[in-house]
Amino acid sequence: MVKLSEKRVSLTAMESRLSLHAAVEEARIVLLPPQSQLERSHLAAVVVLTQQGRRSLEWAGTFAFIGTLRDHLTHDFEPVTLPRLWRFPEELPYNAQGKVATEDLLALFREPLRDQSTNPILLAREETNAGYTLHCKV
Repeated sequence: MVKLSEKRVSLTAMESRLSLHAAVEEARIVLLPPQSQLERSHLAAVVVLTQQGRRSLEWAGTFAFIGTLRDHLTHDFEPVTLPRLWRFPEELPYNAQGKVATEDLLALFREPLRDQSTNPILLAREETNAGYTLHCKV
């Protein structure tokens, strides 16, 4: 439970609600500390997407896709408490004990944003007379 803009927010409740979205396989919410005295703390989301979610992200674009996830959360949470920053890794950073450490999640927001995936993403598969035609993003 954290307090943002005079509102109490359950991080686990937000994670659970976000995980109910069809595009989300797994989600974690972290509280990012302020970077300066003028800035407030805010929430950030680390979301592992389903294959359908990855396709939606590619087709809609990051801004629109995040908008759909935010809309999904507004049914249960005040807009001021929603995550401001989002990351979409292939998998969560589990440690040797099988847990996701908050420090490892925070590290995702300290690094510059870049696509670290080297695997192609299957966008579509069409059956043809000669076999299949695959449409991928590399």
